[in-house]
Amino acid sequence: PKVLMARNLNVYYQNVRGLRTKSDEFMSNLLGTDYDIVILSETWLHDGIANIEYFTPAFTVFRRDRDYTSGIKYGGGVLIACKQSLNAHRRNDLETYQESVWVEIPSGDGFNFLIGAYYFPPASDAALFVSHFNFLENEIDVTKYRVQLYGDFNLPKVDWVNGRINSESSCTRQKASCLFNFIDFNDFTQHNMFVNCSGNILDLVLSNIPTSKVARVDDPLVTPDAYHPPLTVSFPMFLRSRVSSGALRYAYSAGDYFSLYKYFEQYDWTDVLQCSDVDSMVDSFTAVVNDAMNLFVPQRTNRPEKYPKWFSKDLRYYLRLKLRYHRLYKKTRLGVWYEKFSTCRELTKKLLANDQYHYRRQMERNLNKRPEEFWRYVKKHTTKNFNDITLSNGSVIETSPKSVCELFSHHFSSCFSNVNTLLPMTCNTTFDDYLPFTRCTVHEVLLAIGKLNSKLSTGSDGIPNFVLKGCAECFAPVLEKVFNLSIQSGVFPEKWKYSIVVPIFKSGNSCDVSNYRPVSLLNAFSKVFEKLVYNRLYNYFKRKFVLVQHGFVKGRSVETNLCTFF
Repeated sequence: PKVLMARNLNVYYQNVRGLRTKSDEFMSNLLGTDYDIVILSETWLHDGIANIEYFTPAFTVFRRDRDYTSGIKYGGGVLIACKQSLNAHRRNDLETYQESVWVEIPSGDGFNFLIGAYYFPPASDAALFVSHFNFLENEIDVTKYRVQLYGDFNLPKVDWVNGRINSESSCTRQKASCLFNFIDFNDFTQHNMFVNCSGNILDLVLSNIPTSKVARVDDPLVTPDAYHPPLTVSFPMFLRSRVSSGALRYAYSAGDYFSLYKYFEQYDWTDVLQCSDVDSMVDSFTAVVNDAMNLFVPQRTNRPEKYPKWFSKDLRYYLRLKLRYHRLYKKTRLGVWYEKFSTCRELTKKLLANDQYHYRRQMERNLNKRPEEFWRYVKKHTTKNFNDITLSNGSVIETSPKSVCELFSHHFSSCFSNVNTLLPMTCNTTFDDYLPFTRCTVHEVLLAIGKLNSKLSTGSDGIPNFVLKGCAECFAPVLEKVFNLSIQSGVFPEKWKYSIVVPIFKSGNSCDVSNYRPVSLLNAFSKVFEKLVYNRLYNYFKRKFVLVQHGFVKGRSVETNLCTFF
């Protein structure tokens, strides 16, 4: 369910003049703020720098880095980071200029917000500038959207109050004239009136929201450039806020697994085993396991983490205290609150540096014991890791989670032919050589369960492997009956045919759906059944393998295969 909440959104804007070496400073200062949206120009970032270096998981980050393949070493780039609660999505259709980002934020009153971020170099082409804003005039219906444009437009000697262009540069005059026409045509206002050290206003805030309030920042996220004073902008909106996301997940770390085991050990499985068909038996068995997990494994709402997991309790406490003091100072302007805020800010910086140091050292110490954690850390900090969604099939661009899932589904299903041919259940022909499918035993089931990986990933039934392995002695007699009934009846359980499909990026353009391949997460019980069937198939076919083609046989390799030719 969703409710409408009217409140002011707080936006932070700054031309940061490069973020590559300022990640610690930026993150430390951002953590003590309550900004809903952060807009940055001249980020100087590239694909090898991850969002996690600057933002917590509470933000959805939309970036447009400059293309450095032309040989340029640094410069340019824009970024918009929105709190995940705003449900923002990207508007690639408006990004015809190479250093721009557009996002749309849904509003409860039906008039959604469009927010754009720009960086125009001083020598940017005037014709390209005019062409882009002519495109925006035709593309954006300002009667249906509330629109805001932020960015460094690099238009010096322009009087934005009186509408005068005092520059002698023909390029500047042409671009400024275009912008004045754009402002007048769309009934916009240029809200930033704070001049820089040279008396110019290079960073503009254009909007058709008359109640937007712009102020200079007392405590910038990074040391400001004298030509680009940072700004805060606040404006009212009706948020379409979710009361509850409804997405519950098991908190496996808080489960009472001893009680769960005792529950299964004492459970009477008679009703399950008396089912006449395999589908009913599997449905009944799965329901019992799920009910027990609901009793002994708590569920929690899946919400984005406000802070990284490695933040200590002390750091989290002082970050909240720092934010409280800052709010009191902004409200009262009393020096006593600013002193407390400053003291708290210095303390949080030290705590952050200390926690970060110990976290990285812990990663290094665990390299031998748990190398997967180290490589997970490396991957997080060496890839851009966008958490915004944009996908295309060449003709259609999708941005909402539902439409992206449907696009993946259509693409993956189109790669395979849907064969509905029904095979006969019986065969009257007699063969001397046939595949014997003997009954499964409890011992075989236990051995197959023991070969499962004890990981948290689950299939569509939500039952992880480690629960199955931990309660193997309780489940094995029941599963033995299920597997044998399936083999005897020739029916594979319908519930086990469902899986969670995860798209895996291969290479190329990450927005192109054709560059992904599907991986299915199967149910744990079906994996056990697969191992049992595989053993029977392998024992039959291994006698029929040709010696010179054994490269993928169990216990052999392509190297041993080559040895057969000598």
